[in-house]
Amino acid sequence: MCNPASFVVTKNGLVFWSKMHDNHADIIVENNLCESGCRGANIVKIEITPPVDGRDPRESANWDYRADETELPDWYDATVVEQLCRAALAEWWQHHVLPPGEHVIDGNRSIVVLDSDVTLTVNGGGVWILGKSRPTITVNGGWVRTCGESQPTLTVNGGRVETLGKSRPTITVNGGDVVTRDDSRPIIEVNGGDVWTYDDSQPTITVNGGVVRTRDDSQPTITVNGGEVRTRGETRPTITVNGGVVVTLDDSQPTITVNGGWVWTCDKSRPTLTVNGGEVWILGKSRPTIEVNGGVVVTLDTSRPPITVNGGWVRTCGESRPTLMVHGGVVWTLGDSQPTLTVNGGEVETWDDSRPTLTVNGGEVRIRGESRPTTIDNRV
Repeated sequence: MCNPASFVVTKNGLVFWSKMHDNHADIIVENNLCESGCRGANIVKIEITPPVDGRDPRESANWDYRADETELPDWYDATVVEQLCRAALAEWWQHHVLPPGEHVIDGNRSIVVLDSDVTLTVNGGGVWILGKSRPTITVNGGWVRTCGESQPTLTVNGGRVETLGKSRPTITVNGGDVVTRDDSRPIIEVNGGDVWTYDDSQPTITVNGGVVRTRDDSQPTITVNGGEVRTRGETRPTITVNGGVVVTLDDSQPTITVNGGWVWTCDKSRPTLTVNGGEVWILGKSRPTIEVNGGVVVTLDTSRPPITVNGGWVRTCGESRPTLMVHGGVVWTLGDSQPTLTVNGGEVETWDDSRPTLTVNGGEVRIRGESRPTTIDNRV
């Protein structure tokens, strides 16, 4: 990925750049430059990029020079080339750094925002939000990257937004893609589109629609009213589910309060669930820890979750082997499941070819179908 500001310098000291974009490859093609000849490289790709250490990016002298090459030709002199490129940077600045006011970005244009008094509509191209700026941006296409300590307000209808550095954006997502990275801590309302959380970004997300995917050590806090959330990798999000769908995958370890909606635990995920309503399905080799106060929990496949049942309804199915502590609610053992139950209250019914092991201290137990329970009844 090429960064602002991008330059191409030839061996005879000419500096090329674009008034529209910061793509080295396009600068080379547009100016008919020959990258190499019989005597080696004819050009060197240069970037002068905004500071990342707190220095004011509004001062071009604070921008950092570097050669964007793995190998440098013998003719390259860092001092001379830097002087040439910094001289060109002043003119580049006039075409790429937005002044205060209202602007519309179309096409393949690359723009830098350093000032808070900017209102921007992005239909194409690319925008870098830098420093401590607080612009207001509507994104319909193209891409936007929030960097530094910027605090933009974004409405995303299309295109792509990446939150980087220590930026603290506020984002409404109606479409397009949003990716959270680094130590950015965005506040996001998702009505549509796709959101990916990475690194240590720690976003706060309200999901009304669309899809959210959590990765890495991102630790988001998520309220799900609709749409879909998928926890992947080793993420440890905190999720409140009022509606929609949540799927826990890989080795993720989310903490989930389920008031409504639907939760699937899959793969080797290890969620901690408090179920007050909605429906939870335990699949594969997932290893959730569950407290059921209401709603419905279904254990399937070869899952072996520990479950405390205070209310609601639990169904053990497939070849699952959960361990249940039943204080209230209703438990049905179905299929070929082999649960271990301690029954202190509530109701338990064994069905089908299930083979539960029951220790009964209270409550009510009914044996039905062809089930084959092993029972210790302490009520006698």
